[in-house]
Amino acid sequence: MSGPLDRREPGELASQVREATTWLVDLLFERTDDAPAAATAAPIAARRCRLAAGRRIGFVSLVAGCGTTTTAALVAQRSGGAGSAVRLLDLDLEAPTVALLAGERTPTLLDALGASEVRGRRWGSANVVFGAERDPGPDVAPSLARLVRTMARDAAVVVDAGTLSAASVTALGACDAVLYVTTPRAAHVHAALRAIEALAPFGAAARLVVARATHDEAASVAREIGLTLAGSLPEDPFLARDEFRIRAETARAVDLLCESLG
Repeated sequence: MSGPLDRREPGELASQVREATTWLVDLLFERTDDAPAAATAAPIAARRCRLAAGRRIGFVSLVAGCGTTTTAALVAQRSGGAGSAVRLLDLDLEAPTVALLAGERTPTLLDALGASEVRGRRWGSANVVFGAERDPGPDVAPSLARLVRTMARDAAVVVDAGTLSAASVTALGACDAVLYVTTPRAAHVHAALRAIEALAPFGAAARLVVARATHDEAASVAREIGLTLAGSLPEDPFLARDEFRIRAETARAVDLLCESLG
C-alpha cells in the first residue's frame, strides 16, 4: 500500500483539474482581478497579494480562539489564488485544526519530518502539511525549524504555529515574519500583553493581526499592546459558523494583509 507521500508529479489531466479547482476556490473567495471597484474600496490586484517564493510567515497566539489557524489558512489560500506557490504547515502541536478546515488528514507533520521531500496535499490554492496525529516528542523543535526552511526552497511557507511554547518559538525563529493574532476581547488583549516578552527575540519581525475587528479597533489594540499592526480582519458570519468561506470585505482585508507581507 502506498503512503500519502508516494504520489507522482501530476499529469496534464491532473493539472487541468487542479486549475479548475483553483478557479472554483477563487470564485468561492470572490477573487476577480478585473472586477469593478466596490462602492467603498477598490479591489486589490492579485499580483500585489502574492507571497514570494522563500518567504516564511508564522502565525501564533498565546491562547486558543483568536483565529490563528483561520488567518493562516486564509493568507495561504488568498496568496495561492493570486498565483503564488504556497505551502501551509500546521505546526500546532497542542490542537492542530487545519485538517478540520480542509476535510483531509494526510500527509501529516510526522510524515513530513520522516521524509526527505514533501509536497503536501493540494487543498484549494495551497499545498498543506496537516498537524501531527500524535505528540512528536519534546525534542522536535529543531526539526520543525529545519522543515520550515526546507519547504521554503521553492515556495512561500505559511506556518500555523498554534499557541506560544518553546517548540513554537523555535519554529518561528525560522520565519521572516511572526504574526501574533488576537481579537479586541479583553481576555485576548491581556494574553497578548503577556506574550510580549516571548515575542521580544523576534524584534521588528513580530507584528500584530487583530481578528473580528474594524481597522480603528485594531489600531487601538495595537497601540495598547505595543506591536506594529500588520492587518485586521472584520467580523464575518461565515467564519463565525466555522464555514471556510468569507465575505468580500473579509477577502479584501486578507488581501491587504498578504500585500503587507509579500
